[in-house]
Amino acid sequence: MREQVSIFPHCGLNEFSGLLEQYFSAQRWRVLSTTNHRSGELFPTLTHLLEAHPGSRAFVCNDPIPTNAFDPATLMHEFSSAPTAWDPLLIRALSQAAGGWTYSMLSDRHQVEFALAAFYAGRTLEAELHRHGRDQLGWCATDRALDEASTRSEFIRFHHWIARGHQQDLRWAEDAELRCWIALPPVDAIEDIDGLHAERLVRSIFVNTTSDQVRSALSSFASTEPESLHERASTIMQTPFVVVDGPLSEEGFTAMAKSLGCAAVHVEVLSGSGTFFWTEAATDGTMRSGKGHGALALATVLGAIAQLLDEPASAIR
Repeated sequence: MREQVSIFPHCGLNEFSGLLEQYFSAQRWRVLSTTNHRSGELFPTLTHLLEAHPGSRAFVCNDPIPTNAFDPATLMHEFSSAPTAWDPLLIRALSQAAGGWTYSMLSDRHQVEFALAAFYAGRTLEAELHRHGRDQLGWCATDRALDEASTRSEFIRFHHWIARGHQQDLRWAEDAELRCWIALPPVDAIEDIDGLHAERLVRSIFVNTTSDQVRSALSSFASTEPESLHERASTIMQTPFVVVDGPLSEEGFTAMAKSLGCAAVHVEVLSGSGTFFWTEAATDGTMRSGKGHGALALATVLGAIAQLLDEPASAIR
């Protein structure tokens, strides 16, 4: 049985279930069943369902044992009875719908196939497939080809760096409750890896501000309306912060941060290349800026602002 593992940090199972079902509907997947199981009883049932429906795939999700009970996450295992093409497009689409982080790995020692990918708001930061050779589908942190050990270690490193998670989060708890979808992709499904290259993301985060304050500042310093604006709050301290997506220039961001007198960060992510540009504003009005590559570098930039909220980088979505 072939398995792919993905983590959606700061996206709880109930929210994720809705996103997955919306994806199935939009992409014309045929959902054969949606059931709940205990981990100990899953595999006999799963094997029977996959064999009964050739070409189907199983998506098994749960909230892992929380390292920090306040940080929701969804762990998704993807199974199929026969080898199917690695499908990072599905994971990228779910990352875009959630507006946050997703990282995924495939490790198949029998087919000698290994893959690793990381996305932020649907933008491809890193993507690599090793299958009888090496296909680099996005920026990669190393020049070496993936193998079983390096795939798992890099995946765990993503989880630790982005979500402050731990290796034990990747295992089902004994007698854990799992939610399982069995679904058939459409017969004319397009597996176009160019779909990994989305439009650039321009995102600004303002800490200790409200949406009304940010909207007022935008009216003064932005030339166009934002694509989206969400006010959120940190989990424990309930510190408000506002996430703005849209073509806000670096100059406009700098003026807004100084006007609001808040800590803030502005990122421009170029999907597919793994490259991003960032500007950071401190509460005293000082500014820093730079350029980075890949998931861990972006998590470091967003982690600096998340630290003010006592949150991991995965909270910035």
